[in-house]
Amino acid sequence: MPEIVANYNDITAEDGSVWGARAVTRTAEGHWEGWIEFIPRSPGRTPLRTRAETTQPNHAAVKYWASGLTVTYLEGALERARVRPSPAVEPPASRPIFDAPAPSGSPVQSDRSATRPAPILDPVAVYAQGERLLQDQLRALDHDHLREIALAYELVTIDAARTLTTAELTELIVAAARSQFARAK
Repeated sequence: MPEIVANYNDITAEDGSVWGARAVTRTAEGHWEGWIEFIPRSPGRTPLRTRAETTQPNHAAVKYWASGLTVTYLEGALERARVRPSPAVEPPASRPIFDAPAPSGSPVQSDRSATRPAPILDPVAVYAQGERLLQDQLRALDHDHLREIALAYELVTIDAARTLTTAELTELIVAAARSQFARAK
């Protein structure tokens, strides 16, 4: 049975509509998956959900993932959910609206998103909140998620990404975020 693991402040979409956001999890085939549900605060809207945003080995790891989501991440998740809206339902306040994340499929947003899923986090945005936080969040991710982050931000080639260890990928991502953050100052 799905469970709400985090509630967030309202998010305002690009069109000015306002949405409540919450992270939800459930067990699925030996792991836990998490997604984001959006509850409309503006009239005339229906609830939305993302596809699975994360898969983790246990409940605690999903809660940890949910605890580190930034406003920027939630705004992006809302836009992803709006690309593929869910059927209309009434939003219960204290339990998840949906029993599962939205079905997989690749909405075409750009050539890159059609071939590779969006990374689970933006390392520079998280680094801006502290290097330690980025390190902790990266340690909570599995090797595949780290590889996707490194590939999405063009830190490694596909061949190199296959050979690097989890620790090496983590160090590479932190170093790149540190460098980009320093350049942005």
